[in-house]
Amino acid sequence: MQRAKRQRDLECGFTLFGWDGNNLAWESSPPRDDGDSGRTVHYLYEPGSFVPVAQALRKSPIRLHKQPDWSQREYDFDQDPLWHTEVKPQGFDAIAWYQCDHLGTPMELTDEQGNVAWAGQYKAWGEVREERSEWARQQGLSNPIRFPGQYQDCETGLHYNRHRYYEPRQGRFISRDPISYRGGLNLYAYTPNPVGWTDASGLCRTRLNRNLGGIKYDNLQAHHIIPEEIWEDNITFMDDIGVGGNMDNKENGVLMPDSADKAKQMKRKFYHCGSHDVYSRAVQEEISEIASAFYSGAISDGEARQEISAIQVRNRMWLKTPAIPGTSPIRLR
Repeated sequence: MQRAKRQRDLECGFTLFGWDGNNLAWESSPPRDDGDSGRTVHYLYEPGSFVPVAQALRKSPIRLHKQPDWSQREYDFDQDPLWHTEVKPQGFDAIAWYQCDHLGTPMELTDEQGNVAWAGQYKAWGEVREERSEWARQQGLSNPIRFPGQYQDCETGLHYNRHRYYEPRQGRFISRDPISYRGGLNLYAYTPNPVGWTDASGLCRTRLNRNLGGIKYDNLQAHHIIPEEIWEDNITFMDDIGVGGNMDNKENGVLMPDSADKAKQMKRKFYHCGSHDVYSRAVQEEISEIASAFYSGAISDGEARQEISAIQVRNRMWLKTPAIPGTSPIRLR
């Protein structure tokens, strides 16, 4: 009660955020007013992607365990409470399901009866007008997720985009690209076209497109054969075999049509538009097998590089498969 009173008097509060790799896993805040119980929201995503599937709300703060200060002594498994505390499952007070567009941007949240609880109407560069149902208001349920990888800060209106903040009204980042001109000449640009491109990390990369000889407005997307997120998740392994800096090399890329119409024009079977978690999971499985063989001593770093190259060659040929006459192009998933 004292904490709630102090937060009310100072008109402030705090929120804890929990991450699973690059994905926001949960956010939690303590009671902020007399009679408030606090809240915790968990977010679930499609495997290996930033596309949200559901959010689950519990009207209480998350329970955290006090941790010893391991910086002052050697880590001891037997004294780590995280490994020796029994956690009893708790139910949720509300669950809502995401309905997203082809890029993975939330368009609606629906409740357990299928009714629309939250809906967003977007302008081209991400500014959104929101509507919430009475049920959502009663539950305290909303949606802060915007373009893939973005979280809306309700106090500033900016979108947290990992390495930078994004201003949706201007369609630009508010700070320079941390990777400098490797991301393109415009250091504040989001993407060339928000209808078919995303920048989940805030590190807009056009280097691969240049290395592949891509031309602006050619309706072709530079696709990383080993996707960026997979490469970055395995960067230690890539560094260990000597290819860590090769993600944007042309050997790891292929220009793909960005729409079904362009694929028809090029007589291609596949086109690239939005996330492709099925493809990414398949590549991750192959990378994991190679890494396991390398670290077990079964193959050398040179052999591991050859295996990585084989993945790139094989998938490039597959992604450029000609269309079968009379069939419709397929979006890479």
